[in-house]
Amino acid sequence: MKSNRSAPTNPRRDTIQLNPITLLALIGAVVAFILSSAFIAVLWVGFGAAIGALVGWVVQRLGRDAATFAEAVDLTEHATLDELQREASEMEVPGRSSMTKAELAKAIAEHRAVL
Repeated sequence: MKSNRSAPTNPRRDTIQLNPITLLALIGAVVAFILSSAFIAVLWVGFGAAIGALVGWVVQRLGRDAATFAEAVDLTEHATLDELQREASEMEVPGRSSMTKAELAKAIAEHRAVL
């Protein structure tokens, strides 16, 4: 007749045994992974901020150039050559005596943009 008793189980069979060096190496690897991941994330955030700042600067520069161009066109269409020469003289624009009306308008618009 068969016995209903099962074979004794080894309680250590269900556990993982690590020596202290292996355990510390595993902990160190996990910590290094977490720190390096955080460092890489910080680098990506910094890279994104730099790209954002560069895009912002380019947009600002293009907007300023467009406004200067629009003002130069407006001056060319609505001001006389004498008015432009008088304003250029007040602003002390260099080379104003040999400039055309369009060149004077552009120089005045650029000078106003700097101010």
